[in-house]
Amino acid sequence: MQNLDIQDQKNRANTQSLLKSDPILSASKTLPSTDAFVNRHIGPNPDAIEQMLNVLGISTIDSLIEQTVPAAIWLNQPLQLPAAQSEYAALAQLKE
Repeated sequence: MQNLDIQDQKNRANTQSLLKSDPILSASKTLPSTDAFVNRHIGPNPDAIEQMLNVLGISTIDSLIEQTVPAAIWLNQPLQLPAAQSEYAALAQLKE
């Protein structure tokens, strides 16, 4: 029974400690950044691309595209896209 009392005291001490801590400061130190869109969606680095092309026996990305994407679906003009922005900014804009 005494062990339960000691554990109960430890639990209460932990709870009090958590209640006294600054939750914003704690969260900012413990949670990873959520604006990781670029890290998730930007393709491989130049070394990885070179290695991939070497394995495939192809000299350039353009050659890879020409050999794998049917010409009938190529877009022969640049896309008209807005300026790049962070995931956070894009989500905020969508909420407007």
